[in-house]
Amino acid sequence: MTVESLTTSSNGVAQRATDELQYDRLIRAEMLTTMFRMGARTLYGAIGGMVVLCALFWPLVPHWKPIALTVAFTMVTLAYRQVFRAYAAKERGPEETALWARRYVALSIASGSLWGLAGWWFTLQSAPIESVFTGLILLTVVTSTMANRAFYPRAYYAYALPLVIPITIVYLTAGTRVSVASVIGAMIYLISLFIWVGTLSRSYHRTISLRHENSTLVKELTVAYHEAEAGSRAKSEFLAVVSHELRTPLNGIIGMSEVLLATRLDQQQRKYATTVRDSGEALVAIINDILDFSKFEAGTVDIRTSEVPIVRVLESAVDLLATRAHTKGLEIASYVAPNLPESVTADEGRLRQVLLNLIGNAIKFTPNGGIICEARADTDESGRRVLRFVITDTGIGIEPEMAGRLFQPFVQADSSIARRYGGTGLGLAISRRLVAAMGGTIGVDSKPGAGSRFWFTLALTQDSAAAGSVPVLIGTRALIVGCGNMSAESLRRQIYDWGGRASPVATIAAARSFITGATAKNAPFTAVFLSDLLVNEESVEAAELVRNAVRSTPAPRLILLCASGGAPEARPIVNEGMLMLSLPVHRDQLLAALRDPLSRSVEPPESHPTRPLRILLADDASVNRTIGVIALGTAGYQVDVVEDGAEAVNAVRHSHYDLILMDVDMPVLDGIAAAREIRALPGTAEMPILALSAFTTDEFAERCRQAGMNGYIEKPIRPDQLVAAVRPYAVLAS
Repeated sequence: MTVESLTTSSNGVAQRATDELQYDRLIRAEMLTTMFRMGARTLYGAIGGMVVLCALFWPLVPHWKPIALTVAFTMVTLAYRQVFRAYAAKERGPEETALWARRYVALSIASGSLWGLAGWWFTLQSAPIESVFTGLILLTVVTSTMANRAFYPRAYYAYALPLVIPITIVYLTAGTRVSVASVIGAMIYLISLFIWVGTLSRSYHRTISLRHENSTLVKELTVAYHEAEAGSRAKSEFLAVVSHELRTPLNGIIGMSEVLLATRLDQQQRKYATTVRDSGEALVAIINDILDFSKFEAGTVDIRTSEVPIVRVLESAVDLLATRAHTKGLEIASYVAPNLPESVTADEGRLRQVLLNLIGNAIKFTPNGGIICEARADTDESGRRVLRFVITDTGIGIEPEMAGRLFQPFVQADSSIARRYGGTGLGLAISRRLVAAMGGTIGVDSKPGAGSRFWFTLALTQDSAAAGSVPVLIGTRALIVGCGNMSAESLRRQIYDWGGRASPVATIAAARSFITGATAKNAPFTAVFLSDLLVNEESVEAAELVRNAVRSTPAPRLILLCASGGAPEARPIVNEGMLMLSLPVHRDQLLAALRDPLSRSVEPPESHPTRPLRILLADDASVNRTIGVIALGTAGYQVDVVEDGAEAVNAVRHSHYDLILMDVDMPVLDGIAAAREIRALPGTAEMPILALSAFTTDEFAERCRQAGMNGYIEKPIRPDQLVAAVRPYAVLAS
């Protein structure tokens, strides 16, 4: 060890010793202050106790003795009070503690000696009852000051010993058994008082020390909280800036790819453009995961609950990913059990996010087969009634020892999974936190090579009654031809819930056999579902099956099931009298197809008329303006563009617009400030303003609302999403 290190070590020890000495002085000073503050009240209590004893012994002793004791004690009390006031009136530091402590000890010696001499004087030549009275008075005085003087035990010892010694000498001089026994009892009592005083003093010292430590901790925690709050704000601002800077070019990449794909391209060009678009969307998904995880780490994720329709949220999530599944050659289906209520209390956006994450993972890790997404009522381990979502796939499966780690951040089953399939490993961690924030649990059951079954639960209220299924399809007998196992099972269960019956078969030949057998038993099928994939594979046989079915009496309803809107090769046989449904089939569309034989297609129609709008688009990024003009112009809207908020305000001054799309981060004048100025102009109160931003938080939404905006659209914005966001305002305008 070097000389420098030894010197540093000794300096550190000396500094710690100095700090501890200063801290002890501070504690002692506060103990003395507390003793002085409580001293007057304690003395007043002692006077009260002595007055009570004097009243009790008034008939038994000469009256001058109680009067003299009361007067003397009152004078001593006033002297103490004067010292206490002088201490309270003066500004002092911890270094003066010893001086005031010595003053208090001197006063304690004087007052204790005074009481001791008075007791000795009253006891001389006194009757036994008078001696007892005097002894009790002195014990009362000694005991009454113990709690206060325990803050400084030396003061108590200096007070008690001069008080007790004179009368003890008198009792011992008397030499009687009673007096000696009284002395022994008094000594035992006095020693116990000294022990209690020491214990109380240590307790006071510890209590005040803990209070100082707690006060210091509170100050440190307050400082740390403010620093963490400032750090969180800085982190949020940094994320907002980074998110905007990343999403702005991504908006151009994805948006222009969509625009390019809407033009005439040869096969190779379309493949290249699709690759660019898909890569951009994959990057957006990664950025979203990172931002969501950062929000959880910063504690800024807000769950806004409402009544969410269960069927709608599940079917919409499945619809969003159906094209991806079908492109990969997978089937995908959904099923909602009839024992559920119509809605659940949850955050709809976050619930859809969890479903999309789990379904997207199932598609990613399933090379062949399919995925079925179910919702049903269940009971958890505590007996609570819950809604259970289950996503089952036929994918690669997971090792049991890895299943518990999947919901940790940045974790995948093994490193080869990350290399082969990609991803950040944040999706399931975010899903776990979102489900927990909504009061539920999440888990997985899986075996390698046997697929996986991811599930999560949300609480159902006790008064939420099951919606049930009205048996409106009693007598319906359906034949499902050529569908995958999961799609066929979903259709079969839904038809069964409505009171009907369904039989799945794999081939046209099997379908002919079933139809012939059912007709022979006088129980013909009332509906036949035919997969478009089977039509493509066995086109001749499918056409013959359709023709025979149309000619039969009674003719069954023929329904063509088309993956992702239907393959063009399958469309011609619709002219043979077939209905068409897109896979995965929605529950209400299936019911309508089976109940309404006149419907040619059960796709939801555009139910509201719209009219062309005049739209102002304010964005400083030229690529965003280009995408907006192309997408909205193609949809029939007139679009004016400006580059900053100041130009937007000036444009509104000179022209009327049906809708304003306002980027938030712009030079000269940002979107929030521009919206405020526009709202201050006459005639703009009813003019809709939508914010365009890459970073959308609850605080951001509140800022938009306060600025007078009607909502926001999150970047990157795909052309179809932009048109969909504008369409409601076209309906309102018409």
